[in-house]
Amino acid sequence: MDCINQILSFYNDIVSKESQESQEVKVWSLNAVRRLMENLNSEKDHLRVKNCLLLVLNLFFNLDSPDNLSNKGKSSKDLSNTERSQMCDSIRMALNN
Repeated sequence: MDCINQILSFYNDIVSKESQESQEVKVWSLNAVRRLMENLNSEKDHLRVKNCLLLVLNLFFNLDSPDNLSNKGKSSKDLSNTERSQMCDSIRMALNN
């Protein structure tokens, strides 16, 4: 399973089970960033690693303004289950192409 699917899969699991503020989530997200940064130098597909880093940062870290689109739309925490599923599907399609 590639990094995008792993990130989205973990995100869907934790959103349905527990708060994003739990210790497990913090540890997982920090480890994910560490692993991705280690892969940045060795991975041939740098764009894919960068996209995975951005995905982790946007889903698991409370950034004031992660990008120029951050103030448009809803927070991922405010999405319904249907909207969350559509968001994950859209991200997978966009990043897997």
